[in-house]
Amino acid sequence: MNVKEFYDSINENYQNILGRLQNEDLIKSFLKMLLNDDTFSNLENAIIKKKYKEMKNYSHAFKGVCLNFDFLKIVEIVIELERVINDKNYKLVRNVFAKLKEEYINITDKIKRCDL
Repeated sequence: MNVKEFYDSINENYQNILGRLQNEDLIKSFLKMLLNDDTFSNLENAIIKKKYKEMKNYSHAFKGVCLNFDFLKIVEIVIELERVINDKNYKLVRNVFAKLKEEYINITDKIKRCDL
């Protein structure tokens, strides 16, 4: 699939990112880099270890990564995750993270199927 089809498949607005980056090759390059970004795995490890300060830092960093790609659906989940992290409700942290992980896997699986 091409980049526009990818954005359509995850129900995000391709025109927003194209308008900002002005170049589909640049978008492709950044999507490739996302597959090697360790922010998500660092967040997951912080959650497993129940390290709230790290959870807070990595969730904020991951939100920024997702905003750069205009992944607004996943950003909303991260905002919810940040809220429950601040409340230090570990059960809710795990539940919200499970939703986030599902969406992240969906996105990265589709990126891997893109013509990059």
